[in-house]
Amino acid sequence: PLPPDPREVPPASSGDPINAISVLKSQQPIDTTGNGFPNLLGAGVYLFSRPYPIPRFATGTLVFDLFELGGFDPMQGASSAPLATWTLGPGDMAAAQVDNLIGPGYQISLDLSAIGLSELAVDSADLVVRFLPSDGSEPVISSVQRVPFRLF
Repeated sequence: PLPPDPREVPPASSGDPINAISVLKSQQPIDTTGNGFPNLLGAGVYLFSRPYPIPRFATGTLVFDLFELGGFDPMQGASSAPLATWTLGPGDMAAAQVDNLIGPGYQISLDLSAIGLSELAVDSADLVVRFLPSDGSEPVISSVQRVPFRLF
């Protein structure tokens, strides 16, 4: 038998809390400065109000942290200070909005030189993204994703 016909799924309302986050990052950062160290990482962030399957825009702050390998435990949080941090407030999030094949989300370029770094003393790091809702409700934390900083 054929699968059922697709059906329209209503989007989450703006009053539904964000309770899940999905981060899609570039395979690895690229070197835009020519110093031999990859400094620019692209990331797409999608915020969900489960059980709705479609992401949506929300008001708040996105915080991107790079930790040493194993420096962030999803259950216990950070065991050390991050190597690098980028913070996008509500205005920055509004400027980064995209609506693509996945749905409403945010497209961000994380540049080490934009936060005053030209390199990191590690071959790879763990990326963790937090969404801090503007209404003060619980932060939503992404899964840990490995970012390689060694070019082969």
